[in-house]
Amino acid sequence: METGRGFINGELTIMKPCPLCQKEVRESENKKQIRCVNKGCTASYLKIDAKKFNEGLLNGFVKFWEVYPRKTSKSNTLKAWIKLSPDTDLFTTIVKSVVAHKFESVQWKNTQYIPYPDSWIRGRCWENEILREEPVQSKPQFNQPPMGYTDKKQKDVQSTPRTKELTKDIIQLTKVMLKVAGKKEKEKILEQIADKQTEIERELARTD
Repeated sequence: METGRGFINGELTIMKPCPLCQKEVRESENKKQIRCVNKGCTASYLKIDAKKFNEGLLNGFVKFWEVYPRKTSKSNTLKAWIKLSPDTDLFTTIVKSVVAHKFESVQWKNTQYIPYPDSWIRGRCWENEILREEPVQSKPQFNQPPMGYTDKKQKDVQSTPRTKELTKDIIQLTKVMLKVAGKKEKEKILEQIADKQTEIERELARTD
């Protein structure tokens, strides 16, 4: 939504709020580009196509950043996001993949193994298969445990029909949350997501 018009540095500009910092963004009517002039903002002085900005490019990034569990390299992630310029369908696919990885991927259970968000975007990792089980590692031929011995700590993490159902619920709740503007409504949905996450953990514990 436009907040006003005026001449700045000899150019007619349209003032709009930046989705990242809520401060002034300028749109040059000559160059048809958007830039945030707040030096403290991640989007500071990045030139963004005005049409894509108006279609919600930065709003989509804000929502992606909310759901991605590893908050690292935000500036590089924003640059990768702008270069990708996902449309609505791709944005939905990306967010659904992030949520599915958060609650189903064995790799993502440990934060240090979650890819940096900029690398994840550049690598188009939403297209990758989710690793739902621990990879089977070959054991040395010496000092083998007795036949039939099972180490519970090394047991594969298995999804169940119930955990798959709960994960789908979480994905749907996340999609709803991304459309909600009110803080209290978001908090209620986050509580529901947390409850379902707890139920997934209990279900997995029962399969051990």
